[in-house]
Formats: sequence, C-alpha cells, structure tokens
Amino acid sequence: MTATSTNDEHDGVSNATECRAGQRRPISKLGGVSLQLRMALRTMRITTCDQLLAVGSTPEGRRHLATVCGVELAVIEGLLGRADLIGRIDGIGTGFVSLLELHGITNSTHLADQCPTRLHQTLRNDNLENRWLRRAPTQEEIDKWIAAAKTLPPVFAAE
Repeated sequence: MTATSTNDEHDGVSNATECRAGQRRPISKLGGVSLQLRMALRTMRITTCDQLLAVGSTPEGRRHLATVCGVELAVIEGLLGRADLIGRIDGIGTGFVSLLELHGITNSTHLADQCPTRLHQTLRNDNLENRWLRRAPTQEEIDKWIAAAKTLPPVFAAE
C-alpha cells in the first residue's frame, strides 16, 4: 500500500511521497547519510533501500559495503537498520526511526518483539519530556508497525 504523507519530518514521517510495497525508497530518504557515503553507494549502483538490503543481508556483504564505502562496519549496520525500518514498514519516517533507535529498536526484528502498549508509553513519555519530535507516534501507528514487522522475514543473516 502506498501512502502519501503531508506531515513534515518533525512529525517523524517523511514529507515526500512514501515509497512502499513494490516501490523503491531512495537511500537519500533514510536521513543521516553523508554525501560521501551516498556517492560511494551510487558507484556500486546502490540507490534504494531494497538494493542496500539485498547487498547487506549477509555478513560478507556488510563487510564488502564497509570496505568499498570506506566506513566502519557499524555505520553500514546502522544504515541497514534504518533501511529495514523505513523501507519495509509503512508509516515510519526518519523522525520516528530516530526515536525508535534511541530506545534500542534498530530493525524490524527488534520492532516485532515489542509490546505495543509499552512501546507507545515509552515513546510518548520520552517525547513529552525531551520534545524530540512535534508528536510521538500514536498507539494505532505503533500497533500497525509491530503487526507489519511480525509479517516480515528477517533481512540480516547472522555472523
């Protein structure tokens, strides 16, 4: 399902048209990706979340990406986690993924393991206290994210 968001990034959802279900979400929409890293990925013909996840799904692929891009493996793993959440789960944008990352939820497998009510309370309270975003995700949004995450196959092979 493709959804268009009119919220800006302060709401946690990209202000551009969401690319989901068969559409390709560009790496530039992940947030926090330097121009140098985007250009290195582009030389490898990796410009979308799907392409990045395909190459980085194995330990060998992640090491190759880190070597070719000239960055630490942890940078690649963080980028892959963002691509997993933003590229595969409808409604998660750069703001919301940053909030999830603050609480140790770095990929769809971690998200699928969460209790929806507890996660909503945690994110809501943290955002009220720190004002990371204009608004925290609603309970309904979190319910949908977790339900979607539970249907997704893992994208990362173990070391």
